[in-house]
This record gives sequence, C-alpha cells and structure tokens, in this order.
Amino acid sequence: MTEINRKQIDKFFAKKFPDTKPEYIGEGWSSFAFRSGPNIIRVPRKTDTVETYERESQICKFVKPFLSLPVPKTKIVRGKIPYALHRELKGRKFDNTYLLSLSKATRNKIAWDAAKFLAELHSIDCADMLCSIPCLRPEKTIRAKSLKKCSAAFKGLMPAPKIKELIEKYAAAIERSKKLKGRVFCHGDFSGGNSVLNKRNELCGVFDWCNGRFFIPEYDMMRIYGPMPSIFNQVLAEYNSLTGRKIKKSAVSDQWLIQTVECAYYLNKCDHLSPIRENAMKDICKRAAVYL
Repeated sequence: MTEINRKQIDKFFAKKFPDTKPEYIGEGWSSFAFRSGPNIIRVPRKTDTVETYERESQICKFVKPFLSLPVPKTKIVRGKIPYALHRELKGRKFDNTYLLSLSKATRNKIAWDAAKFLAELHSIDCADMLCSIPCLRPEKTIRAKSLKKCSAAFKGLMPAPKIKELIEKYAAAIERSKKLKGRVFCHGDFSGGNSVLNKRNELCGVFDWCNGRFFIPEYDMMRIYGPMPSIFNQVLAEYNSLTGRKIKKSAVSDQWLIQTVECAYYLNKCDHLSPIRENAMKDICKRAAVYL
C-alpha cells in the first residue's frame, strides 16, 4: 500500500492527459475526484483502494438489471497511480438545504423515488449476488470498536463527561443493533451527495458504490436520516409500505450514532486521513451533540 497525494496526481495527469488536464472537483475519505470531458475520474488516497474500485465495478454490473435508476459502468486502470473512470451521471447533487427550498409535493416525490430505489436494491437475492461476487461477505455480527480508542478520538473536542456519555450511548446502540434481523445488500452511502436529480427534481442516478455490503437495511436508511431529515419520515413510511418491513426510526437513529462515533475512530486511526481530519471532526462533533 502506498499513499497518493495531489502533487503526484497532478504530475501524473500532466503526462496522461497533456491536452485536457482533468478538473479537480472534490475529495472524500478514500478518493480524489476529477472531471475530464464527459467522464469522472477517481484516484485513491491509497493504492490498494483500487481493489475496492474493482469490487464496485462488479457490484454495479450485477445490480443494474434490478434497478430503475441508472448506475455507472466503471473502467479500472491499474498502475503506479491507479484510477477508476466512468461516464458522469448527469444531474445535480443535493442536500437538505436544497430539499427545503422545494415544495412539499416535490420533496414527497423525491422521497418516493428514494424509497423505491432502496426497496429494489434490498430485494436482490443475497445468495445469488454472493455467488457472482465472492469478494463480498456478509457482516455476521455488529461489534463495537475499541471504546478507549473511540473516546480518544474526541479528546480535546468536547468535555470529558460528554465523551463518556457519548461512548456509553454508542455501546448501548451496538447492543440494540445486535438484535436486528435480516440482511440485505446495502449501497452503503446513499445520500444526496452520491445521487443526482434531473431538471424536474426527479431522482435520476446513483453512484459511488464503494461501500456496498450485505448488512441490515437500517444501515442504508441512516444516510437519509442524518443528511436529509426533511424527507426521512416519508422515505421510511414508503419503504416500509413497499417492502412490508417494519423499520423503526429509533433503530435508524442508532445506526447514525454508531456511524458518527466510528467515523471519529477511523479519522483518528488512519494517518492518510490527516488532510481532512480537522474539518471532518468538526462535522462529527455537531452530529454527536444531538445525542447528548
């Protein structure tokens, strides 16, 4: 495994694309993203992430026939600077602020689209998918990360009594989650940041399947609960109606709490995330404050 930085990427692109240098559009926990003509190029922060890209490509190919919404077809290029390339899904990303600017009827339509997408995705036969993509493995149990290390991630960012309370609530959420039954294939990061709306404000594509996994459906639902609260209740109701499941809001909230604490854990643990650590931890502390 080798870490990759922007300076290395810019130098690589200057040689690889001498006439049309890709445009930097952002970065996340695992990748840098660029636009090159009609394509999106993702370059990993660590070279071994290319294996995740390859798994993502297999996932998209498998799930495409089951979904009403488009998913990208990804090409993987290995090398000293590996990258993944796919056609950009046209549309606008969105967040809760944008959703609140829309009419209630429009938000309800987006909620319906989101619920339908998740219902379709979660209906895929996990056994068939596992046979086609052996590198996927169900997460059999939900285990807490080191409580001591989780606490350390928040040190200096909030008062010690609040950290203690947060970690205790995290541990309790883990115990409740262990009782949840049923495994589905989850997108893993379904939100307005990884999906797009067309000009009619209809959901028209979903991308970034790197976190795809077999897990509880509440895990996918939490990405709406946290980032898009203005449509969450409607999505949950429509999803339960479409699937016949009885997902509870409290169980989804538990998953958001677990994700919040474990994001801090990984930010503190992984050296390659140091460039985004400070800003990411500010956001995480805001998320955590809701539970205190």
